[in-house]
This record gives sequence, structure tokens and C-alpha cells, in this order.
Amino acid sequence: MISRRVWLGFAALGELWLLSGCQSLPANSRRRKGRFSLSVQTPSKKDNVTGRFVLTESRAMTELQLLTPLSGILAKISIYPGYTEFESYDGTSARGDSPEALMQKFLGFSMPISAIDSWLNDKTLQGDALGDASWSDEGWTVQVTARSATGQVKRLKLSRTLPIEITLTLLVDD
Repeated sequence: MISRRVWLGFAALGELWLLSGCQSLPANSRRRKGRFSLSVQTPSKKDNVTGRFVLTESRAMTELQLLTPLSGILAKISIYPGYTEFESYDGTSARGDSPEALMQKFLGFSMPISAIDSWLNDKTLQGDALGDASWSDEGWTVQVTARSATGQVKRLKLSRTLPIEITLTLLVDD
């Protein structure tokens, strides 16, 4: 007869196997992880938020998870062809036409989620030897302040002053 301890060991291995399968990426997918710092200033107050992010891209969807520094979920935005889903830490969820519209509705401000994806992937703006590059796009000032040895964006700073002042810095770990 197999002891209870052995059964628990097999159960634990099975659970680890299932969990590891959940972390695998589909073919032709890319996942970037890193940290973010967000500052939003309105006429009446200033809010600062720091945390981590996970950006997963595939042909079928783009998903951005915003996490607390200790990996609790702040929000998740999933972009599919033709619609976007938004989920908040408090269980609020909604479906809409664009990630920017859903952020505006639930957070009171909007970030260029669709553009951030292309700015992080853009290798045409190589900048100088230090990796610096700066441009304006969609009302935002975009600055690449660091690149990896292969030219990938490592640090991206976004800022906008109208209608409210927003500064976002992304530091890509991998």
C-alpha cells in the first residue's frame, strides 16, 4: 500500500507540473517584464504609483498586467482584435473598444497602451551610442533613456502635460 506521504508527494509534483504549463507561452509570443513608476498630477492632487508589469504579446492578443511591488494585481488589460477587456484589483471588469477608453473610464486618465507596445518594439530609432532617443507621438513626449547591447529598449520615459500631467517610466528587465 502506498503511504499518504507518497500520495502527497505525487500530488505536489502534479500541481507543479500543471502550474508550469500555465506559465508557458504560445508559439510566436513574447513576454516582457519590468518595473514602472507612474506620476499623475491634477490641479487638486498628485498621485505616485510604482510596481511591476508583465506585457505579453501574441498574434491573437496583447495583455498588460500591472502589479504591486509584491506582485499583487492592480489591473489587467487584454487587447483583442476589435475589443479590449479591463479587470481591476477590486473585481471590476468591463469590455470596450480601446484600452485607452477603458482606462479613462475606470482610472480617470488614459495611457497610450497600444502605442507603448510599438515604442518598446521599435528598433528603427536606435539613438546614439548611449541609447538615447526622443520623439513626440500621440501627444506624448517619448524618451528612450537606455538600451540593451542588442538595441532593445531597456528604459522608456513617457510624459504629457495636457489635459493632466502624467509621467510614466518603464524599466524592462527582460
